[in-house]
Amino acid sequence: MVKLIPLPVECTIRSGFFKLPNVVRIYSDSDLCGAKSVLKSILEKIDGVRCEDALDSGSSHVAFCYDRELSNERYILDITENKVIINASGFSGAFYATQTLRQLFESDSQSPLNNIQCAHILDYPRYEWRSIMLDESRHFFGKDVVKQLLDLLAMHKMNVFHWHLSDNEGWRVEIKKYPKLIEIGSKRRGTHFMAWGNRKDSAVDWTPYSGHYTQEEIKEIVQYAAERNIMVVPEIDMPAHFGAVLAAYPELGCRGVKIEVPIMHGGEKNGPADLIACAGNSDTYKFIYDVIDELAELFPAPYFHIGGDEAPKKEWKNCPKCQKVINDNKLKDEEELQGYFNNKIALYLKTKGKRLIGWNEILKSTSIDKDAIAQYWTLFRDKNAERWLVTNGRIIASKHQAFYFDMPYAVRNLKTTYKFEPSQYKIKDPNGGILGVEGTLWTEWISTKERLFFQLFPRLEAISEVAWTPREKRNYADFRSRLKSFIKLLSSMNIRPAPLEIVDTGFLRSVKIGKIFHLNDAHIEYKSALSLNADSETP
Repeated sequence: MVKLIPLPVECTIRSGFFKLPNVVRIYSDSDLCGAKSVLKSILEKIDGVRCEDALDSGSSHVAFCYDRELSNERYILDITENKVIINASGFSGAFYATQTLRQLFESDSQSPLNNIQCAHILDYPRYEWRSIMLDESRHFFGKDVVKQLLDLLAMHKMNVFHWHLSDNEGWRVEIKKYPKLIEIGSKRRGTHFMAWGNRKDSAVDWTPYSGHYTQEEIKEIVQYAAERNIMVVPEIDMPAHFGAVLAAYPELGCRGVKIEVPIMHGGEKNGPADLIACAGNSDTYKFIYDVIDELAELFPAPYFHIGGDEAPKKEWKNCPKCQKVINDNKLKDEEELQGYFNNKIALYLKTKGKRLIGWNEILKSTSIDKDAIAQYWTLFRDKNAERWLVTNGRIIASKHQAFYFDMPYAVRNLKTTYKFEPSQYKIKDPNGGILGVEGTLWTEWISTKERLFFQLFPRLEAISEVAWTPREKRNYADFRSRLKSFIKLLSSMNIRPAPLEIVDTGFLRSVKIGKIFHLNDAHIEYKSALSLNADSETP
């Protein structure tokens, strides 16, 4: 048995092994040369192996062969004792074939060193959108960590990186026309490390915090992702989660009040808890359009995420400018004002060849642009999202119960992630409107790379299989068996996943989450929690 994650659509095992020679001759049809380069970089990391270009398929050990009958992400991998043949119609399919080969060479412990089981594999994804979101507003990780994350996404055949670059607690991307976004908006005087918990000063690390990406760094990362068949979709959160912007440019708020970049999630207890952009101020839209102008040059993806969630309306209710827009446009209420706001942004994005994405709260407006894509995250049932699908709308499934990877495993266990199906959450998809699935990594509780990967692994393995493998092929017991072998590959990359013995248990529930989820080393936290729970529950 080959122990691949995600599990291929079809895999027929054959007798015998393909033995990797010391000098591997690789041939590629011209359309697939990019994938050949990827495979070379993988194989040449193996001790004693080097690669050469073969003049033709017949003289090669590995051959990339163009097949126009295959769809973009589909590939056929044929492994015999003498040769490996990869059939694909373009870079995407051929790239995924190289990732399958990588796993076969590096994680299949049943075969001799540098040997792989002979097999015939036909493979293609279930969903076109297979994504992970990283929030760098709350904690900033930098380009080296992001590149490592992109490498890991590629290995799991994920093809979208959703990059949350702004929120109340920080603005993380250089905008040349608005330098105060970095001078002021990227910095805060401390960090609230017990989100949704204790809001006193004792829950704040008062070490000044800052970080941002230059535009050149953004270009570098976007190119790095493209080489791994990953599209980068930026998110600039609006009209709420706008605190870092208002700290830099207070005139964009309804009252023009000068504030600091917030520390507490949602605003300080006795401070500006209703942070929101003024939807009646023409300068707000000019600012947003200018930001889009610069980011459109950095991110070629045909999508742009505007957030749109958790928008408090108190400021708008009391703002003469916002009320004038409501009256002039005969809008029903402030909820429809947000729809008006979103539609103006959607229309401008279309001039840039981009489609608006927002969290599912954008669907509260009855007039939202029909081309908008809703990302369905909320814990409770959203009938607006259900209606959106039935009326030919598109959604990305990020349901909190299955795909909020910042949460403790005791609250959101691995099995729930793996067994996700839209029907579990009353999501009917009669028109094929579900683009795909996305796991989210909000970082209020995540301040280090080690903690980031603890929260992500082995959840990434689970969501990759949800995103790729047909429903009828998935089996959780079989997945757990393959996962044990896969962890060997993660270990070789210095990745420490959460221990498998705790990812499906509830024994940590008796420990208050706010008390154990603010340290940097999650492994120490779990070890501590184990001892606290030793007398009450057994994992």
